[in-house]
Amino acid sequence: MERNDSRPHYSTIREPARALPREDCEERKEGGWLDTGMACASRADTRSMDCRSCRRREGTASAGILLALTSSLRPVRCRPALRVDRRRVRQRPPRGPAAIAARTAVALAAVSVVLSGCSTTPGVGDRRGVTREFVWPYDGRTYNLALDLHADTYETFRQRERRRDYDLFASDQFSKRFVKEITRKLARYGKASGLHDSEIPYFIASFVQNLPYTVDDVTTGYDEYPRFPYETLYDNGGDCEDTSILASAMLHELRYEVALLHFPGHMAVGFACRPAFGQQYYRHDGKRYCYLETTVDDWGVGVVPPSIRGVPVTVKPIIARPVMRVEFIAEYRQLIDTVAVDVTASIKNLGSETAHGATVHVALRKPGTHYAWDQTESHRFRLTPEESVTYTASDLRVRSGEPFQVYVLARGRNFRSEEVISKVLP
Repeated sequence: MERNDSRPHYSTIREPARALPREDCEERKEGGWLDTGMACASRADTRSMDCRSCRRREGTASAGILLALTSSLRPVRCRPALRVDRRRVRQRPPRGPAAIAARTAVALAAVSVVLSGCSTTPGVGDRRGVTREFVWPYDGRTYNLALDLHADTYETFRQRERRRDYDLFASDQFSKRFVKEITRKLARYGKASGLHDSEIPYFIASFVQNLPYTVDDVTTGYDEYPRFPYETLYDNGGDCEDTSILASAMLHELRYEVALLHFPGHMAVGFACRPAFGQQYYRHDGKRYCYLETTVDDWGVGVVPPSIRGVPVTVKPIIARPVMRVEFIAEYRQLIDTVAVDVTASIKNLGSETAHGATVHVALRKPGTHYAWDQTESHRFRLTPEESVTYTASDLRVRSGEPFQVYVLARGRNFRSEEVISKVLP
């Protein structure tokens, strides 16, 4: 059984300076639930989150300072960015899980160190990538953040498989480090600006809601092109699927129970909640998920757009899990009184966790039944995310003149079985 291993360099986030503090709100977050009835917001818009016991400090301040002020009067010097041998990065590695892993390790080492007073905006053709500056309003203030993003990392994500469930883009193992970094930076930014812990998820949601809305067929040439979180920020926006994936990944990093709400033609985020009066939610596996729109700024939690009210919805919780993709090629040849069949099966883990106790079962089935003319099974193995294996079953036999179907099944201890069956042969 042959293995193919592959894996994704992340970037430095320039942490902004602290804004003027504001008084804390008297809200709380309990046990992973977001108490939406106690959400702190000072907007007058009736769509905004309910605000109880929230006192706003007099005066306003701009929280969008990009330069980190030094604590002394010593001259500020620009240190050179950490560098790696770009010849390694530029080599064209083999495609597959192992390649992604190798490029991820190299990319993570190519982090730019940005200090006070140093210009990090790359010029045209700069091999470091691009600097994205994000500006968004929240609770009467303006915030901004600059991210140094790298073309090599972006291309690594772009080369990855799109045929996977949307929730797997949010729980992707190779996006975790980047999602963790930006989520923690935004959380620290909010707290340094005087926001209470209970406001941080709304602050992060506001960051995502203010990203530009773009259409897949215009930006990528595909009708549907779901993006990984890194791609959405590198592309400076996306459609409802992309912003929902990004927001759910960041809220999941804050340890909230979140899900993707998939409507016909639209996607949003749901988070486990104790809904306040009038807030709309969806039930799934005993939990209530409040609606959160990610494409419109200042959209109230629990407010479902009229166009999708009452429309059937698929709720997909963000849960790390292995997911197998099964494909095969079969060749058969006529012998004297039997047909010999060779089957080459390819199994790839598209999920966000390692698959344990996996096996590949190959059989020549009698059409319409579970009876097998011949069959075989691989030994047990484990499969890490983005890794694939190839299993070959040679010289399976069926009597001449008997119709059959090639059946391939991947099963294991911690993932749902996946099967593929051919048309009736010969």
